[in-house]
Amino acid sequence: FFLLLFLPYMGGCTTNTPPEYCYINIATRDRICTQTIEMITNDDDGKQRDVKCVINPQFVQNFVACYLKMRQRRGSSVAKPKILYHWTRQHLFEPIINGGLKVPDGKTVAHTTDKGYYGRGIYMSPDPNYAQSYGYGATLFFVTLALPGLQYKASYPESLGKPLKKGYDSHISNDANEMEWVFFDNHQLLLCYQISLDQVEYVTNVLNKVIDDVFTYS
Repeated sequence: FFLLLFLPYMGGCTTNTPPEYCYINIATRDRICTQTIEMITNDDDGKQRDVKCVINPQFVQNFVACYLKMRQRRGSSVAKPKILYHWTRQHLFEPIINGGLKVPDGKTVAHTTDKGYYGRGIYMSPDPNYAQSYGYGATLFFVTLALPGLQYKASYPESLGKPLKKGYDSHISNDANEMEWVFFDNHQLLLCYQISLDQVEYVTNVLNKVIDDVFTYS
């Protein structure tokens, strides 16, 4: 299995993968989905965990394609996924679960409060407590695997409402303790779970194991 992932990948961050490479995505996708779901739904003594898994197989395929392309371009260390969190209003839960996180276009999808201090994209954070106010009373939030790649240190107001900086894969806030990470391609984000704050430690341990088993190679 691991040898398959060292084969060259010529596709982009889309589902339009050349036929000769499709089995790479399928094999990796199945492993991620199966391993993650099995590990999260059962603890060591066989009890089922009350954690909502929101993984969509199509989103996984897009994410893996993006990872393979980034790994080829940036190297395995830079391409290694990170665990990030996203708070939002409760009425947006189902649209996000069904359609994924969306990059604001100013028309069908817009930023909640401004044009995007550090760029017009999807805002995430490595701290599950950060941006909790954007939940507007919601007690659940999303956990994702993410591919930040090469990050541009964005500042306000220079980056307000701006697109992705050329030559980079994402933005990170130059202030605010680098707690705001901005993505301009939703295929760089894989929705995994919807959880409460008391479930962060368990879910983080599970996803770190997935990262180590699936995306880390000698």
